[in-house]
Amino acid sequence: MRELLDDWDTFWVVLDYPHLLLTNNDAERALRHWDQFCGGSERLRSGTDQVDS
Repeated sequence: MRELLDDWDTFWVVLDYPHLLLTNNDAERALRHWDQFCGGSERLRSGTDQVDS
């Protein structure tokens, strides 16, 4: 909870700078082609909750 309170002002930056995007969806979409072209991300194929051995 302390971390949330320490960063409280950060949550409201978009009110001062409305041109900032709230998500990184555009960046993810731009990189999706390259991920598929290179065979896909091993992490995505195996799941993000698996422990690497």
